[in-house]
Amino acid sequence: MSFLSALYLIGTAAIVAPIMIHMIRRAPRDNFKFSTLRFITSSPETVSKRSKIQHWLLLLLRALAIILIALAFARPYFVSENLAGEKEKKAVVMFMVDMSASMNRDGVREKLQSKLKERLSRLKATDDVGMCIFEKINHGKVPFKLWKSWLQEERIKQMQQHINNIKFGWAESNMSTSFIQSADSLDRHLDEFGGLKADLEIFTDGQQGKGLDEIRSFSWPKRINVIVHNIEASQDNASISLVDINAENQQVKVKISNPEESKDLNLKVEMKTGEIVVVTENISLVSGKNRFMVFDLKKLPAGTKQFSVEISGDTESYDNKVFCLIPKINKKQTVWLGKNNEDNKDDSFYYKVLSESREDLELSFDDSSLLKADFNPALLVVDRTISEEEVKPIQFYMENGGTVLFLLKDTEQKLSLESLSGEKVSVRESTAPDYFLLSNVRFDHWLFQPFIESKFKDFSTIYFWKSRRIGLDENTGFSSLAKLDEDIPAVLSKNIGKGELIVMNSSWGKDDSQLALNSKFIPFVNALVTASTRHKENLLHYTSGDPRVKELTANGTSWRGLVPGFYDFKDGDESRKLAVNLSPLESKMKLLENVDYESVGISYVKQSMLAEHEKSRYESEISNAGSEVQNQGIWRYLLITAIIVLLIESLIAQTTHKKMEQAA
Repeated sequence: MSFLSALYLIGTAAIVAPIMIHMIRRAPRDNFKFSTLRFITSSPETVSKRSKIQHWLLLLLRALAIILIALAFARPYFVSENLAGEKEKKAVVMFMVDMSASMNRDGVREKLQSKLKERLSRLKATDDVGMCIFEKINHGKVPFKLWKSWLQEERIKQMQQHINNIKFGWAESNMSTSFIQSADSLDRHLDEFGGLKADLEIFTDGQQGKGLDEIRSFSWPKRINVIVHNIEASQDNASISLVDINAENQQVKVKISNPEESKDLNLKVEMKTGEIVVVTENISLVSGKNRFMVFDLKKLPAGTKQFSVEISGDTESYDNKVFCLIPKINKKQTVWLGKNNEDNKDDSFYYKVLSESREDLELSFDDSSLLKADFNPALLVVDRTISEEEVKPIQFYMENGGTVLFLLKDTEQKLSLESLSGEKVSVRESTAPDYFLLSNVRFDHWLFQPFIESKFKDFSTIYFWKSRRIGLDENTGFSSLAKLDEDIPAVLSKNIGKGELIVMNSSWGKDDSQLALNSKFIPFVNALVTASTRHKENLLHYTSGDPRVKELTANGTSWRGLVPGFYDFKDGDESRKLAVNLSPLESKMKLLENVDYESVGISYVKQSMLAEHEKSRYESEISNAGSEVQNQGIWRYLLITAIIVLLIESLIAQTTHKKMEQAA
């Protein structure tokens, strides 16, 4: 038996502690005086030269537990001694192959297969070899167990067949996740089957994807080496991605990028329906720069529902096209339970002005619609006291995914708020000495997500004159989304069923604040009226490899391998068309050989040192002695045994203690 961390064996010296404790003789707890003995002269206590150990079994169990724990930390392993040269030493290698969309570039497949076979030829059939493919996550292609199940003389041939059958997908890559999953798999393999070192050989075109940032928080195993094989591909590559399609303004916005690794490019940009070119523009784009372009959808033929925007002029075409669907302008209805008071310019007045200026907003003051069976507006606004008959349909609306905005305009609405929320509250008026400002905003909530960017987070230009101070129980179901000065809750939220109740105690009307006159009012309303659709994905545009597409794919289509384009999908009983585009991350090129691996704790083998490293694969402290590691996972069993020993010791100690108390 040998040890990976022999210094931990010093911990076995701790068995002295239980021995010393067992040798200490405790004096009786209490002295009892008897009257009949008061005339007898006391004699000094007889001190024995050596204390006796009374509970040998307990002592042995405690000492055994300490020894087992020390051995476990020392990481023991067994070796079988063989004469040098009698048994070949083995390397442990995992091939990690990039399957992401960028690998679909011309010529990459052939270069990858050639490189994989060349690396395979440098290994032995007696080695432990595995292969995984990755994009967003790892997928086992040839697990170690499959390699071991093949006959030794067939292993290289079988692996070559798997290499010939490699097919690239169209999803984006996540280098951090793939690195971590592969390193963890290799580390567990070494524990289970033996070996001191393993190599993770990565085959990629150098596409950066999501990078290696997450690895910084991962403790990289020191016995796992990383070797990167970059598959050569052209770096002179511009890309195009979809930014937005605005059906109301009849515009499409795209982003054209030229990475730093590329050169200055002269590009042609075309908006097309099928093969018919509708608009053409020529642009020059220097390396490391982006260009945003807006095209007028009115130039498309009447009735056009789908089109594409393409670029040409660079060396790679896999990311030169975006597929676009023109969304329908769906009316988002808001039902307002309150007065339509245009004279006072209150909340409903400003909301109505905004609705009339937009085609997608529709405002109704029809209170009777609340009692209709098909009542399902995008938003329900309450700014008055509601009756008992109205409470039940409003709650039903929320439980089925509806959003209710409760504008607390006065203290008389207290009972209505309690009925809808199911909570006891107190409400009192609160007037600012000068003005209140909004603070403690929850930008992670959907209502304030439009302002999550730093340039939109400033609410210091919006003054609030009055508010209602709401008192809540300690165990309230409400959560605060924003506050005013003096720690006054300004916006509260409570989930009710699938929907949500939003309470504002200071609204946007001129009597309460100047929110309606601020530029933040429009995105605030947009968030409110689209709230009812946030529980159901109803998107038109997806990126290839998006897991949400999996739920829509039919006929066994592989959602990971969806080539960018237009698709007809069945969503429940509804059939609809979707556009699938390439992830913009798949156009970011950064040679992984140039990454600073040491900064993220990875043991990296440079290509210049590869030949020397290959020689050392079959050499180690154990292999030089002609030994083979049989098992390094024994430490787990030692820890389990130590825990069992301690449990037995606890039971025996408890029983012994009870017997001593009864005897006393």
